[in-house]
Amino acid sequence: MVFFSKVYPKDKVFVGIPDRLDWTRSQQNCEWLGWRLASAESSSLMNRTVALMQNNDYWLGATKESGVWSWFSGAVMSTPPTEDSGGTFLLMWNGSLDDASGTDENMHVCKITFKLWHSVSQ
Repeated sequence: MVFFSKVYPKDKVFVGIPDRLDWTRSQQNCEWLGWRLASAESSSLMNRTVALMQNNDYWLGATKESGVWSWFSGAVMSTPPTEDSGGTFLLMWNGSLDDASGTDENMHVCKITFKLWHSVSQ
């Protein structure tokens, strides 16, 4: 079973993957499908991942490097996760963003980004 959710802007789709994998394998799974672990840079996008995945724990596409939490998109997280385990990977756990070591097996959310093509008149 796979969960789909269209998000704003219209060129993005989040896909919930119920397979329970560690963070690295979740990232690889998204990439194997031609996608990426989801970056939810805004509260609106974050709320959509929560609605999509319901009450499940899941990996998202953000990591901590040199003390800074950043989304895969490159955007710095405006609200960093709770840091109580010394982890560097982002996990939505019990309804809150949390740091994690990346070794636990959880569901994950991938993001599909569609390229919008324009015809050029000569």
